Amino acid sequence: MDGLLDGELLEGAHEARISYRPARIAMPLRGGDFRRQVEHVCQVWGGATRPLIPVDREGRVGELWRGVLPGADVDGLDGAHPFDLAKIEELRVTSDRSGPSYGDQLAITLLPYRREEEFPKLEVVTLELDDPWDGIYAACLGALPESLDAEYLRTQHYNPDLAFEDFAHVDRVRVMGSLDDLLERLVARTPATPRRMSMLHLAYGTSGSSSIRSRTDVIPQEGFARNDAGPNVVVVCSPGSTDDLALLWNLRAANGDAFSVPIGVPAESLDADALSKILREGRIAINGMPHRSLYVTSTSVSAADLRSAVAQQDMAEIVEPAELVDLGRPGTISRDEVLIWAEGKSRVQMVPRDSVERIFERGAPSDFTRMYLDVQVYDSPLPQAPDYRVGDFYAGSRTTFTVLDRSSKIEDLEWPSRLLMAQSLAARRGYDLAESDPGRVARFALAAMGSIPGIDMLIHAPLLGLLEEMAARQGFNWYKSRLRSQGDTADPLDAVGPTVDELPRKTLNDFRKVLGQNSAAARQWLVWAEKANVVVKGFEISCPVCGAKQWLPVSAFAPPITCRGCAGHIEYPFGQHTSVDFRYRLSERMRRVFECDAMGHLLLLRLFRYVFHPSPGGGGFLVGMSPGMEVRKRGTADPLGEADLLMLSRAGEFIPAEFKRSATGLTEGEMEKLDRLCEALHSPWSVVAYAAYNKDVETDIAGLERRDSAGVRTRVVLSYDRLLSVHPVWSMGDDPFAIRTMSQEEIDEREAAFVSSLAGIDPGDRSWLEYSMLETR
Repeated sequence: MDGLLDGELLEGAHEARISYRPARIAMPLRGGDFRRQVEHVCQVWGGATRPLIPVDREGRVGELWRGVLPGADVDGLDGAHPFDLAKIEELRVTSDRSGPSYGDQLAITLLPYRREEEFPKLEVVTLELDDPWDGIYAACLGALPESLDAEYLRTQHYNPDLAFEDFAHVDRVRVMGSLDDLLERLVARTPATPRRMSMLHLAYGTSGSSSIRSRTDVIPQEGFARNDAGPNVVVVCSPGSTDDLALLWNLRAANGDAFSVPIGVPAESLDADALSKILREGRIAINGMPHRSLYVTSTSVSAADLRSAVAQQDMAEIVEPAELVDLGRPGTISRDEVLIWAEGKSRVQMVPRDSVERIFERGAPSDFTRMYLDVQVYDSPLPQAPDYRVGDFYAGSRTTFTVLDRSSKIEDLEWPSRLLMAQSLAARRGYDLAESDPGRVARFALAAMGSIPGIDMLIHAPLLGLLEEMAARQGFNWYKSRLRSQGDTADPLDAVGPTVDELPRKTLNDFRKVLGQNSAAARQWLVWAEKANVVVKGFEISCPVCGAKQWLPVSAFAPPITCRGCAGHIEYPFGQHTSVDFRYRLSERMRRVFECDAMGHLLLLRLFRYVFHPSPGGGGFLVGMSPGMEVRKRGTADPLGEADLLMLSRAGEFIPAEFKRSATGLTEGEMEKLDRLCEALHSPWSVVAYAAYNKDVETDIAGLERRDSAGVRTRVVLSYDRLLSVHPVWSMGDDPFAIRTMSQEEIDEREAAFVSSLAGIDPGDRSWLEYSMLETR
């Protein structure tokens, strides 16, 4: 079902993004290798998006990049062993080779041979080696050696005498670096730079977020600074700092060359005037309404020193580089396509033949060029977590590769269920996920309702109370009163009848009472409840021979009926009666919901489905939710904990929720269990909820909420005040998780609105299209 973390596989037509691209291999960076590596990757097709990753003397990936590389949209790290980036702690760069890798395509050979006039002039800028702007220019504009890589020409069987000038007019200029000069070159669209030349035919980069953005204390916002900044970043570079230059290069690799930012500034040149000039004269991304127009960072200069240098520059925000690190996506040739799936399997053509001819007809591509295919399914998104790389699944895509001369072949695809996505991510963190019994029961009940919005028909406290009464075995209310008179209490879960035969039956009048004496509302709700398998409609008959009574569901009525008392046939069950007194009992599915205390799971599921409303195209915050999941440490049998609702965000965040029948059940011990679950699953925040209005709760509700040192809420507290909201959406400037205490008048008004909406349901069995087109306005 849409929105659930279940085992359902893709069926039918689903829109997908198909991306065709050259390999994206990250290059290791040691000491003074920066310019040499830039000159190498700018010769390679797709080179401007190839990350440069600093490594230490032992070949270990630098700490800043160790946390993002496994889940990045990168196919490998050159010279590293083991090759699998998921094993980042074991990985060591064992080769210092800086040259062509197998399957690389020389970018400039995709231009027509000796028809230089068809391509804009290619300008290669060089500076004096001791110029503090030298590395910054190389990172922003790219660089090329004097001649093509001889080893590449040899291994790919090109003419060894080929030169850059055989394909383009190359203008090599030497300049003295300055912010004015660099901005002028970055703003200009011509001449071409080595970075842009390496991305022929490939779409790459980003313009940043187009939303209205502000820091909020509602819940933790993963990557807020990175999302708000987009390309608008200034990297302050100290002399000789390879880490600063690598950060600048990688941010441009992620954000592209459409703007003058990301840009670097030598530490000695940083001041408020420099930032004002970048904002005023540079070409920055202006999309949406940002929290800050510019972000400043550095790996070598402390945040305190940066703030001192720029004084009170309100337009810029100083952040640590870890808040901005991003490797982005490779350059691609992409298309949207509707794929037909059967049991999670489909087939796709990597790239149509006409597209291959159009892209490569004018140049000299190598048949050995390694090409990759990335597939994303819009309404079944993979989590994009920094630590999520499972076989061919990483960076939100399923990736496979071939060589250029087989690029038009048909590729078999297999897509995981949302449950398998969640299980594989948890396994990377050392834990197993398994659906709990309440989760399974809630899912079965939800299947009968048709969809998560079907729970809308249950958001009425008196109605929920009546359903709970209907789940109690007959006579339990007398038993509960007897215990109360003796100063004892009964566990509500002990009340639930073990079989539907022991459940009480209610009349239309009983439903009318809890629905404000509104007969139309009661009838409409019962019509829905019968179709959704919430209740079963039936009647009671008596045996004319022995007098034994029995209740029959309408669906099982088929005379003659066998009496349960004397085993005789009741041929005329209604005797002289001219009408039937129908009664209603809970269905087996709903009885099990109350037996497992899973009604709260469903209410939580509904609330977060609306709060994090997914778009029809598959956008939104969540991959999916499960109304009950057990968590075990891998290799152990005993559960570490159980979440009454487990959400998985698209950023790979697990968010667990705990639901209790009353606030008093949220004890310190229960909160410790929830905290252990959060720690195991790397959860940034969690949820606790209870089945009561806050006005009726004596517990310190505010004490259940938790916030971090920055005041951001890390534990959300929910009650009926929020859970039974008719439209629990997250609107602009709103806080859908703020503790709310409704007055009795507000509650009465809400319940009256629910009843009115029931009474206004179209009594006919018409679709929404039929109703909207036929109803007189």
